[in-house]
Formats: sequence, structure tokens, C-alpha cells
Amino acid sequence: MSAYYDLFEKPDVRQTGEQQSLYARFVPKGTIDRKEFIERVHLFTGLSRSLLEGAMAGFMDELRDCLANGWTVELGELGYFTPSLSCTRQATDKKELRAASIALRGLNFRLGREFYKDLKGKMQLERCPQSASAPASSADEALVVGVPSYSGRVPDTCHCVGEPHKDR
Repeated sequence: MSAYYDLFEKPDVRQTGEQQSLYARFVPKGTIDRKEFIERVHLFTGLSRSLLEGAMAGFMDELRDCLANGWTVELGELGYFTPSLSCTRQATDKKELRAASIALRGLNFRLGREFYKDLKGKMQLERCPQSASAPASSADEALVVGVPSYSGRVPDTCHCVGEPHKDR
């Protein structure tokens, strides 16, 4: 199985009118939601779904609390989470800004080096069969290519080994 990419022309920010170089962009096949992700981990590890649900909820709660209390959180080889901040008003002097003028902007994630190496070794890139930059010719030719749709139900076989699911 491979990951898809497509090529796009860089914007002409200087407005030279010249043809710009291309850059590659990841084209997602879809989104694996929490329920499907837990099901996949369950099938791979044999850990119960309820244990995985509880662990995931615990990780999210503790991650949220640690970040709210000013910590950078490392999740092993996965990487680091750090809150990012912004000023809600412009100022040139530090004395003009107080805590009320600082807000959470987002969350930065820095991928761990080993996880990156493993991902890079496993990822096989393939040009998207249909250009994402060009519109589909019909509704039947959606960009989702080769992605099974489970509609909330678990498939009869595991994707990895093709074996039937164990009784639940």
C-alpha cells in the first residue's frame, strides 16, 4: 500500500508571469477516526477496545493538563507537544502586554527522530491516479481511491493479514 502525492505549481508571489517550479503535496485517502484507529490497534495487539479507549482518554486528559500547566510533553518516539501562543493586541513594549493579552494560538507537534526514520522507511509514495488539482470529471470519480468505506462497521477481515476477526 502506498501514500499518494500530487504536484502543484508554486504561487507566483513576485508576479513575474514566469512558470513557477512544482512542489509535492500529500493527498490523503481519507481520515481514520478514533473508533477505527482503536479497532486497528485492537486487531494488531489483541488489547481490548475498552482498555484502548480508556488509555486514549487518559492520555488526552493528562496531555491537556500537562500542557495547560506549562510543560512540553514527549510521547516517546512519537514526538513532542508544545503550546503556541499569540498576542491578542499589538505592542512594542513588554510593559504594554499582560497575561490577559496573551492567548493560546495552537499546539505545535515536533515529530521524534526515530519515528520519522521509521515512517520514511515504510512510506512508499505514488503519484495520485487523478490529479487533485484538476476537478473530477464526474461525481463517480471521487478522489478517494482504493480506500474501503466501513460506514462504522468493522470489516470481515483484517487488512494486515487477511484473517477473520476474533469474536467480540
